[in-house]
Amino acid sequence: MEEVLVKKSNYEIIDRLSSYLLKVKKDDKTYLVYDFSINPEGFGDFKFAYKRLKSSGVTIPTVYELDKKTCRALVEDVEGDTLFDTLCKRDLLDEEMEQVFIANFKARVNRIRLDFDPTNFIYKEGKLYYLPFTFTEYVRDADFTQKEIRLYFYTKEFKELLISKGLPIDQSRLKNEYERNKEIVLTVVKYFR
Repeated sequence: MEEVLVKKSNYEIIDRLSSYLLKVKKDDKTYLVYDFSINPEGFGDFKFAYKRLKSSGVTIPTVYELDKKTCRALVEDVEGDTLFDTLCKRDLLDEEMEQVFIANFKARVNRIRLDFDPTNFIYKEGKLYYLPFTFTEYVRDADFTQKEIRLYFYTKEFKELLISKGLPIDQSRLKNEYERNKEIVLTVVKYFR
């Protein structure tokens, strides 16, 4: 059994999700550990992004520990379907779509731009969680409503994303461009703040 140390506590490693992200457990509860021990600058970037995202009001997983000695962060493991997984099964509900616009508003007001790939969000118990601790500086011409919003509907762009991931396409959910564009515009008018 392999373990990782965070703030003088050992956690059992369940899975290595990437070169720096581990799924761990302790006392029958799962967590994520961001391990920057081989890249201390990455730990500094993580801390900066965490503080900036938290102060923006965007809902992110809880960070339980920031261990400066080991350059590791212990983070809440938010489990559930991503918005991408949901879109593969059905259209987003009004409350899910509204939460996406609220996240965009909170980020925009704080001059940051989130990565609006639908795989980066989980809607759980009335909250939309933004999973990656990353962002870029906000640029008005690159607002979510300009391009990425098309990935939140069953559009040709979403179809291309499915193809790139080798997933099946539900032809019955594809609408003609005029209908889909009208739906997108009406959604932006309804929720944009």
